[in-house]
Amino acid sequence: MPVFSIIVPNYNHAAFLSERIESVLHQSFGDFEIIILDDKSTDNSREIIETYKAHPKISQIIYNESNSGSPFLQWKKGMELAKGEWIWIAETDDIADPFFLAEAANIIQSQPGIGCYYTDSFLIDEGAAITGKVSGIKNNFFETKKWSASYYANGKDELNECLKFLCTINNTSALVFKKEIFTTIQEEVTQYRFYGDWFFFIAAMLKTDIYYNQKPLSSYRNHPANFVSNNPVIAEHKKEYYKLLQYLLSRPEIRSKKEVISFFCLHYLGSGWIKEGIRLAITLYCNYFKMDKSLAFKVIPRLLFYKITGKKNKKKYP
Repeated sequence: MPVFSIIVPNYNHAAFLSERIESVLHQSFGDFEIIILDDKSTDNSREIIETYKAHPKISQIIYNESNSGSPFLQWKKGMELAKGEWIWIAETDDIADPFFLAEAANIIQSQPGIGCYYTDSFLIDEGAAITGKVSGIKNNFFETKKWSASYYANGKDELNECLKFLCTINNTSALVFKKEIFTTIQEEVTQYRFYGDWFFFIAAMLKTDIYYNQKPLSSYRNHPANFVSNNPVIAEHKKEYYKLLQYLLSRPEIRSKKEVISFFCLHYLGSGWIKEGIRLAITLYCNYFKMDKSLAFKVIPRLLFYKITGKKNKKKYP
């Protein structure tokens, strides 16, 4: 049985797909299987994937007959096929260092209490040129040096220190985790379309401890498809932020809940009346009331107050 099951969920990333698969196949630690899932891509992804079908490390290749509409449904499908105890979801527009899995295996062996392990990441552009590191952005935002050194943390402490405010686990490409953690909450994760990863990280920290490796052994690619640009989609994103806030407030482990509400109002739940239009703001407020009237009475007055007084985020987090 492989130690790691590597799930490679793809949708229209033909431009990056070979580079991603090669970075997985050339890991120095070899005890793994690869499961490739294609969510009905409309580019030439299938043609590229087929060139790998005979490789001994590829245990499954699944092509969806129709698009699932959610990457987290693909996660669930991959998890059901996975044979390994530990999961790595290797997103297809990112790249891994050859020693990513070897470092993960060493830490897992030396730190038996952890259920999640992740590394720092380089930021790269479409052509894979390095533009920075995720640790620098996080350190700057929180005015700390926390992510400049490796550390072991209690999950609930990690959640209250930073993860309840921002998705400080870079992304799934930089993370490996115990399969059993996901399977206990997979139905909740698949209710999200955009932020199921952040929900999963939050829920995981309520169940286990975490180890962070300061080495940038993964590269996160910034490209145009990563950015939200139209109001209907923006509204859906903000509904999911609201849902995340609901979940955080429902957990007794979360401290300083008023601070969390204020942070979400400043960073995630509002809209620009000029830039995005009053219609979007009204849509958002109506959505919030429909989802949770009690919370809406706490959120909307803050949003209006911040808008009227001109209070803005001191810093922005990408």
